[in-house]
Order: sequence, then C-alpha cells, then structure tokens
Amino acid sequence: SLDTAVSVLVVPPDVNLPPVAVITDAPSMDWVVNDTATIYGDGSYDEDGVVTTYLWNCTSHPGLSFDGQNTTSISFLPIDGGDYILTLAVMDDNLSWSLQEASIMVMVRVPPPPPPPPPNQPPVAVINGPTEPVINGASVYLAATASYDPDGEIVDYDWRCTSHPDLEMGGLNTSYMGFDGDGPGEYVITLRVMDNNTTWSQEVTFIATVIEQNLPPNLSVLLPGSAILDLSETGGMLRVDWNTWDPNGDELVITIRVFHGFEIIIEKAGIEDVAVSQNFLLEWPLVENGTLLKVWVYAEEVDTEEKYSVSNTSVEFAVIGVAGRDDPDPYPDPEPDEEEIKSTPIIWVIAALVIAIAMIIVAFLLTRDWRGAHQMPPAADAGGAPPGLVKMRCPDCDGSVDTANAFGQPYCPNCDKYL
Repeated sequence: SLDTAVSVLVVPPDVNLPPVAVITDAPSMDWVVNDTATIYGDGSYDEDGVVTTYLWNCTSHPGLSFDGQNTTSISFLPIDGGDYILTLAVMDDNLSWSLQEASIMVMVRVPPPPPPPPPNQPPVAVINGPTEPVINGASVYLAATASYDPDGEIVDYDWRCTSHPDLEMGGLNTSYMGFDGDGPGEYVITLRVMDNNTTWSQEVTFIATVIEQNLPPNLSVLLPGSAILDLSETGGMLRVDWNTWDPNGDELVITIRVFHGFEIIIEKAGIEDVAVSQNFLLEWPLVENGTLLKVWVYAEEVDTEEKYSVSNTSVEFAVIGVAGRDDPDPYPDPEPDEEEIKSTPIIWVIAALVIAIAMIIVAFLLTRDWRGAHQMPPAADAGGAPPGLVKMRCPDCDGSVDTANAFGQPYCPNCDKYL
C-alpha cells in the first residue's frame, strides 16, 4: 500500500570490508622488568577475507625492540617499569588496513629487591696433633682438616710458631703442617684460617712437647772367673765391682743380690754410687771352696716419667780360698830357703815309702772285700747295725756312717764323701 515504507541498503558488490585488529589477553599478564613479555593478536579477523599482515608498535617506548613484529604475536624484554602502550594494525587479502588500530596499555612492575644476604660468619680453626710427647729429632705433624666455615669454604691457612719464631715449618698455607724439633721443649703453634669472603678466624693454639729420648742405662759387672776371697774362720769377703752410666744423665740406684743356687744370701738395695767396689761377707759353712755363686746387679733410673732399667744376672764365679786363713791371698808362694832346698831329696824318699805302704794297704783291703763278697755276711748286732758300722749319723742326709775304712775317717755312702 501507499502507507508502507521499506528501507533497503544496497551494497555495491565490489566494495571490500576492512579487517578488524584485536589484541587478546594482554591485561591479564603479569609483566615484570627484565622478564620476557608476549602479546597476542591472533584474535584479529576479516569478514570477507583473511588477515595477511600484522603491524605492531609501542607508542610509549618507540625504541623498544620486538621479536615477531609482523606476526600474530610479539615478544619483548621490558627494561624499565611503568606503562607500556601497544598498538596493532592488520591488513586483509585485499590490501585493506583495519580502520582502527587496537591499543592496549599495560603496566610493567619493578620487583622488590631481593633480601640482603645474611652477614658472613667467620670460619673456625681447629688443630689436631700428637697428644703424647715427641722424641727430639722426630717430625711433628699437625692437621687443620677439622677447621670449617659455616657459610662458605676455607681458602687459606696461616700457621705460626710463637715460641720458636725461626723454626722451619713445611706447609704453612695448607691444611697440613710439619716441623722437626729444634731441641726439647714446648712448641707453641698458632693457626688462623680464611674463608671465601676473606674473613679470618680467631687464632687457636696447640702446644707440641718435644723431649729427649730416654735411653736405658748401661751396666757392666766386673768379677774374675774365680773370685778370690779374703777368708777367715767365720767366712770370706767377696768383692763386687760394677760400673753403670745413663746416656741421659738420669740419676740411678743400684741393687745387688748374691745367689747360692736359688737362695739369696746377700741383698743390698738403694746404692747410689754408679761406679764403685763393695765387699760382702760370706759366712761359713754356707760358702766353701768350689762353691758356685751368682751376682745379680740391677740399675734403675730415678724420678723419670718412664723408668728404664738394666740388669746383669749371669755373672757366675767359684769361691777359692782356705778356711781359717787370715791372709787375703789364699795361695801364698814364698821363696824357698836353703834348708828346704837341701832337704828336698829326703822328702822325695819319704814320700815314695808312704805311697808304697798305702798301695799295700789298698791291696789288702780289696782282697778282704772280695772274700767277704763270696760268703754270707755276719748277722747284725742287737742294734741292727752290721759289723764295721756304728750308730753315727750323717749330718746332711741322716744316714748311717761307715767308720771301719782304711783311713779310719767317718764316711757317708749316701753322700759319697768323708765327714
């Protein structure tokens, strides 16, 4: 009808629609200085074609460098904090640019500075070394390997000897140090260590004690092969000579014992003379001619921490002398006088007669013993002792003693000796 109006938009078929630029998701990003930021424009479109070209710009920072400036996204590294204004224009396949640039403003924040590092803790020096005294001349070794740094590492060592400043030491700037003692005494060693922050530790001290080596004493006992005794009716005097010395000059005491078999017949201790002769009385009848004795001498250091001693236990000798002599020389050898020289032939004649008579007596006794062995022995007397034996007892074995012998001297068959 005439009252109805119709509006019709007629679009020429050859008119191109421009593309539309779109920036996506940028506001949600957390931008931080010196962190890489990425902006996306892949939401841009063209209603009658396709988007073929992208053009990014930063109007707030014209000199900002981009990666991918003509692609759907860009990346850049903000070096300053503040507001960044970014624009995007796109072109379609008909070479038409978008009528309006997409624009976005984002804030790049500057992160707070990192907390300051904790203050440096100094290192701690530790010395390990010998706990016992070291012999002079031997090497002394100390170790600092137990030293430590709570928040770093140890890079340097400083060893010193305050008691001997001129002492030569090896490994002064290492964890191990050694030196040779320059005589006995106490060596005061100090140590400091430095960490990787050039901080030195407190100084620690170690005392190394160096002593002279305590050598055992030397001892020699002097006795002749057969001790010549000054004999008397009651006994004899034994002389013992000894000489002892200590290489370190330590004081010594001497102990002397004289053994008869396993029995100690003389003992004297606490002798302080290191080179001396002493006489000891040997009483009869314990000691007689031919008796074997041993002298045991013992030397010991006095007032030393480690007492060394030395002894000599194998000095053996035989007693030689004549009981009843007051002359110290048991074998006097006086010069013969003229009367003795003149009487020598007569003495030889008398000695020959005595020997002949003794041989006759022995032959008689042997013949009698042979005859007695081939006949029955006579009966024992009422006391139980055969003829020729009396009721006499040996003082050593308490056995019967024979008194009927060729010499008329009491004889003990058990002990095989004359009493």
